[in-house]
Amino acid sequence: MDIHVFRSETGVTIKADWDKCDGIGACSGACPTNVFFIVNGKVTAPDIDSCMKCGLCMAACPKGALTWG
Repeated sequence: MDIHVFRSETGVTIKADWDKCDGIGACSGACPTNVFFIVNGKVTAPDIDSCMKCGLCMAACPKGALTWG
């Protein structure tokens, strides 16, 4: 399992399973605060501190690669 954990200073934790991520960017397209980007075909969250914990990214991911930590 290739799990990457993104933690914000405000206590938001999102786990990304890179084995499931297909890099289509549904999460980044759904995120209203632009937390996610696709880099080298995998999701990353360089701006996790902007996450408002709405869950739209998780709902948009057809592979279920994103979960709350």
